[in-house]
Amino acid sequence: HPCDPGPTDREDFPHLTASMAAGGITTGFMMPFNNPVVSDVKTYQFTQDCYTGRAYVDYALHGGAIATNLEDADDLWRKTGATGMKMFMCFSTDDCPFLDDD
Repeated sequence: HPCDPGPTDREDFPHLTASMAAGGITTGFMMPFNNPVVSDVKTYQFTQDCYTGRAYVDYALHGGAIATNLEDADDLWRKTGATGMKMFMCFSTDDCPFLDDD
């Protein structure tokens, strides 16, 4: 879960993927909870552009369905290369508001 782009005090994308390579991991699936959250086609492309040329292993990028941006979730899934859609059904962070059951 690198927060890259965003506050990289925990870990950035190049260091994460270098650590994966050193440990024998050849592919990583990145979570969408960066800054900005990958919750629509525009933020997916922005994050993809930030990762391009900075990885030491293969990677894929998940999209995020959040309560404040549900109308964009279908396009995010269908019009990008997102490999999954992450959703929270309980509190996560203020940037990733959870979905109600309905």
